[in-house]
Amino acid sequence: MQNQILKLQHHRKHGHFSEKIYFFPTSFSATYLKQVMGGKELLELDYMANTFRVNGEDMLETYRQNIGG
Repeated sequence: MQNQILKLQHHRKHGHFSEKIYFFPTSFSATYLKQVMGGKELLELDYMANTFRVNGEDMLETYRQNIGG
């Protein structure tokens, strides 16, 4: 990705045009994210419900136990 950015900057600076170089930076904000591939849950993140799971494993279980939740 970094290499493509540098190529794009070079082409813009020197007035070149290339159909094969694409760069579309994107940012977004979300309070809930779930990624599933092939029916398997890879990632679930919910800021409001304090949920963080990776490959179905609750990564915050110990944290919740420590705070009495």
